[in-house]
Amino acid sequence: IKMKKDQKGFVEVEITVTIIAIIIFSTLIISLMYNNFFQNTKLKKEGLAIVYITETFEKIGMASYDEVLEENMDNFLPEDVKNYYEVSYSVNQLDNQEQIIKKISVTLSYKVGNKTYNVTMQRLKAKE
Repeated sequence: IKMKKDQKGFVEVEITVTIIAIIIFSTLIISLMYNNFFQNTKLKKEGLAIVYITETFEKIGMASYDEVLEENMDNFLPEDVKNYYEVSYSVNQLDNQEQIIKKISVTLSYKVGNKTYNVTMQRLKAKE
């Protein structure tokens, strides 16, 4: 009779240890899956931001020098970019006297989780 009680206690300890091990490994696996999802989402949004800025700069490249003004920048942005990103831009004259070169800067901001990330690119536009 004592043998059965000892074995019963031993089985309960094994079950308890097994459950604790499963909980620990499950937590680790869920944490890794979350981090993987987080990084994939961040990379996807960053890649799309680069595509959108590149597209914007291609349109700026085809535009005339006089059309590239800060108030016209919305015309160069892809249609749906503002649905996914916060957009900021600037157009600055590099040479104040000759006025033949403009520096255009575009920044797209996006959130993943509780962090905000930015992708910024710059381009020069010369008067032709």
